[in-house]
Formats: sequence, C-alpha cells, structure tokens
Amino acid sequence: MTPASEEARAAILALASPPPELVWAELKATANCMAEAGFRFVPYEYFTPTMASTSSLIGVTSPLSVAEAEKRGYGTKIGSPASAGVADEAYEHYVATLTAAEQRRYQAAKDGPASAEEATVRTSDGAVVSAAVEGCRGRARAAVFGSVENFLRLEYEPQYLLSLSDRVLDNRDVKRAVEEYESLMRAAGYPVGNPAEARQIAQEMFGSRALSDPPSAAERAMAVSDAEAQQQSGVYRAIEQAVMTEGGQWLNANEQLLVELAEVQRASLRRANDIIRA
Repeated sequence: MTPASEEARAAILALASPPPELVWAELKATANCMAEAGFRFVPYEYFTPTMASTSSLIGVTSPLSVAEAEKRGYGTKIGSPASAGVADEAYEHYVATLTAAEQRRYQAAKDGPASAEEATVRTSDGAVVSAAVEGCRGRARAAVFGSVENFLRLEYEPQYLLSLSDRVLDNRDVKRAVEEYESLMRAAGYPVGNPAEARQIAQEMFGSRALSDPPSAAERAMAVSDAEAQQQSGVYRAIEQAVMTEGGQWLNANEQLLVELAEVQRASLRRANDIIRA
C-alpha cells in the first residue's frame, strides 16, 4: 500500500530531509533579536550552513545531481563546521562571563519569562508538544515558520518516518541498489560502501575549504562519480519506494496532513531565504 498521489510522495521526501536554510534562518533571527537585547547568541556564531550529512529519514545523504557535482563538487554538502563540542564550550564560556543578573536577563531574552505563553500541538500519533512563543527563540520561529505551532508541526509530525529507518535499509531492493552503488564507486576508484560514507570521506578530504571557495578538481571528480553512481544504481529510487511500502498504512492515513505540512515547509523556506539574504 502506497500513498495515491505524487503530491503526497513528494511531500514525504521533502519532510524527510528538511532544508538547512530553516535552521540557518531561525538561528540568524534569534541572534539578531538577542543582539538587540545586548547579548551574543553563540550557536549562530558557530553555525555552518552545510547540508545535513544524513537525511532525517533513513540515515543516508540526500541525492547529489550530476549537474550540481560538475559545477560545485559537493557544494554546501560539505564544509568546515565547528564541532558540537567546540560550540558548546564557547557557549558555556560566554554565559560564564555574564553576571548572575545578566544570566537571568539572557535567559529571559532567549526563552521569555518563566511564565511565558506556550504554543501546544497534539500530533497525529497523540503526542503533545509545546514551545514558548515569547523570547527571541519564539519570535524567530514565528518569523521563519509563520507561527510556533507550525514550527512544532514540522518538527514533530514527521517523526514517524524515523521509525522506518531499519526496515527501509533492510529492504531487499535497497540492499541491491546499495551494492550496485558500491560496485560503481569502487570501479571509479573510490572504495566506499554507500552515499553516506562517500559524503563522510569527502568531508574529511575536502571539507577544509570555505563554503564560498570553488571545489578542487579532485573534489569535483569524486562528486561526479558519486552522483553518477547514485543515478545509475537507482539507490534513491529504491529508498523512496521502500519508504512508501514500509510505511504505507500510516502514510495513507495521513496523506492530506503530509501535503499540508509540505506546503508549510515551502512557505517557511521562502521566509527563511528572505531572512538569510537580509
């Protein structure tokens, strides 16, 4: 059983791999708001707008097109992000420089007062989730997603898709496609087992460049081989079909919801890009 409409299929894939611009814009809007209150927002200072290294759906990277690879190599799919540990240490160091009174003001500026109003959403599986609508984070989320409720819906409604991971990766057709991908990459001179591993190795080999720097010939060559192997093996087509098969009943029951959420995501992306460009 699979969702009936192509619109629903496209919605599932879009929700499974949310655009990194959404996080980028939320952090930037939060940082701007915190600056107005007289504070730094360290998470934004350490943020690098690379593509997520893995899809939130199944733990493999998002597809790479041959045209994109020829022009930009791995593009923003690799870069030089600070490690989470470095960012956490920087945040703790900054907060430690504030007086106790300033720390209280910082927290209130970021998350609103202790009595801050919250938005609450009940997801399709019955979970109840909440987040503050006040404070810089709440205002930033509203600026990007249209409302904090929309942020919660996009954050939590697709969580069911995460549970499909093991079943998708164990799918016979997916395994066959991954094996073909591995064979093609080895023939091209890159001993990698899957697209996620290829992206990780590319990060190690070429990730020291700045995001704005052009790719080297070596990076471009590997990216093109990767994109061609993905295309020829049909690995992402197999993954897409496996998702539809393994989650068919739930996906059909929530088809209209998924289509609505995909539209919320598209509108959020438009706002996010405006914030990023500003």
